[in-house]
Amino acid sequence: MRYLKENTATRVTVGPFIDKTDGFTPEIALTVTSELLTFIVDDAGVPTLVLDVAPTASGGNNDMVHITSDAAGMYDLELTAANTNYTGRAILSLNDVATHLPVWHEFQIVSANVYDSMFTDGDLLNVSLVLVNGAAQTATLDTIKAETVLILADTADIQPNYATATGVNNLSNSVAAVKVDTAAILVDTAEIGAAGVGLSNIGTIATVTNLTNLPTIPANWLTAAGTAADFTTEIQTGLATAAGVNSLSNDVAAVKVDTAAILVDTAEIGAAGVGLSNIGTIATVTTLTNKTGFSLAATGLDAIASTATGMVEAAKAIWDRVLSGATHNIASSAGRRLRTLQTGGAYEGGAIWVDTVNGTAGTVDDENGVVGLPVDTWADALTLSTSLGLKNFHIANGSTVTLSAASANYFLYGHEWTLALGGFSVASTMIIDATVSGTGTGAEAEFEDCIIGTMTIPPSQYYNCSFTGTQTLVSVGNYRYVNCQSGVPGASAPTFALGTGDMNVEFRRWSGGINLTGIGLNDVITISGEMGTIDLGSATAGTVEVRGTYKAITNGSSGVTVNLAGAILGGDVADVKVVTDALTSAGATNLALSAAGIIGGVTSGTPSTVATDTDLTGYVTSELVGRVIIFTGGTANGQAATITAYTSTNGVVGFAALTTAPASSDTFVIV
Repeated sequence: MRYLKENTATRVTVGPFIDKTDGFTPEIALTVTSELLTFIVDDAGVPTLVLDVAPTASGGNNDMVHITSDAAGMYDLELTAANTNYTGRAILSLNDVATHLPVWHEFQIVSANVYDSMFTDGDLLNVSLVLVNGAAQTATLDTIKAETVLILADTADIQPNYATATGVNNLSNSVAAVKVDTAAILVDTAEIGAAGVGLSNIGTIATVTNLTNLPTIPANWLTAAGTAADFTTEIQTGLATAAGVNSLSNDVAAVKVDTAAILVDTAEIGAAGVGLSNIGTIATVTTLTNKTGFSLAATGLDAIASTATGMVEAAKAIWDRVLSGATHNIASSAGRRLRTLQTGGAYEGGAIWVDTVNGTAGTVDDENGVVGLPVDTWADALTLSTSLGLKNFHIANGSTVTLSAASANYFLYGHEWTLALGGFSVASTMIIDATVSGTGTGAEAEFEDCIIGTMTIPPSQYYNCSFTGTQTLVSVGNYRYVNCQSGVPGASAPTFALGTGDMNVEFRRWSGGINLTGIGLNDVITISGEMGTIDLGSATAGTVEVRGTYKAITNGSSGVTVNLAGAILGGDVADVKVVTDALTSAGATNLALSAAGIIGGVTSGTPSTVATDTDLTGYVTSELVGRVIIFTGGTANGQAATITAYTSTNGVVGFAALTTAPASSDTFVIV
């Protein structure tokens, strides 16, 4: 298979063109305008006819010229950009049925990016990250890179305060201090009691030994008269109301709850941050906010997003991704294009591989039906054909295929395999090197190097095939048998049974016997080659043209026209051999001397195997001795002998002994 660049004009080598008559002589002087150029592309899985025209000799869109100095029948063909403005598998065929054997080529049309990345230094293959580890990716690499940078910045902020042994120790110490302070607060609040009851139990304040930083109290400032009215009330209002004590109690309870939570967290962290090593995988972050001020860290995940080495590793992971089943097969994706290339390689020669003996069942694209894993049934092969758009099938040696559905426009080839047509269509299908039997439908099937058993078939063509049974020709049209032969041993021969309607049946370079039945009024049969007995099956009408040599023609009638112009009866060749064998060296000399005097005559009297009376006159006794008498008609027809005596009376000719004595009135010539 060759590759073409999408939407790009190009020139391709086509051939070899081989003479159709002998099958081996290269055609180097074709009339290219007589060719039929057909170009079909499987565009998006649909066969599309792009070209069905005659090539041009020069100045056209599809010029075709013989390659200078070529002796193998190769030609230069132009294709326009419009011809290649597709992607997919393509097949190009060139045919001139009057001149040469069919020529065809397979191509794969790929995008400019794929072509340039594969065959030139001008491009790199575009890669689009659609799936990572089986999960769909909605962000671009740039977005992923930016989000990764912000995550790294967040972790950089977290690590100095919480992710080091020192930070954890500081936190643990702070929590311990809070715990001590809280315990003290709880003791104090217990002393105060509910609604400040404890305040009433305060005893005599011990003697204050030393107070410092107190303001100077004016003389006579604190008097009994000045404090008697509301001193105690003011103190109680400011410090010991039920509302104030309750509020303080609630605050302490909240601190207690928070402290318990802190203690749980610090237990998880453990001494010197040991617990941090047990942190599991961070869940996928859907959205990160407040990333202002984050910067790319020098180490970590940023190595993947920011360095050439990281990107190379990411690309390697993509290229090493396994293509299995239906994965990575989205239309118009790089995976689909790569899978197309994979298909062209695994399905070697663009064929689905079938082995009914050692194959494996399965219909997974690009896995089953490949060289290394052929399918074991025709049904699986047809399923893959529909899915992949492939029409070629390689059949393994010894396999037996029974058609289970219409199989038109296919190419089935292999070696020593068996095909049962099963009543299905094989229209325009080529079948190579198979033993074939059964009933097929659809015209113009082609068989090459096959053994044909009992078969019923519409108009079709056969090359180098051997026939062993009865072939029934069921419909009007042309049947062609080229370089074919009887595969029946001995005196028997295969039978060709003609159905109703006007049929043209050609046996070109046929070898062996042949039986024909059902020849109709307007049927025309042409037989050439080295034939045995041609049995016309008691035909009463029709025309039979015979070319080459044949043993005999039997079971004809006056109603059938048998044209033997150009044909040679094998018996006649034997008769000529008898004559030539009878020509000794001396006889040949006499023949050369008497070329202008060949004598004709008729026997008379009672001839024997060594002498006969003749009607010869004008020759003296012994004048004809040493010449050769050849009998051309009658009982001794085809025999010859050297003349040993001649007597002019009654024209008596004596000769070497014959196998059969001539009869009176047999004709002869003397040379």
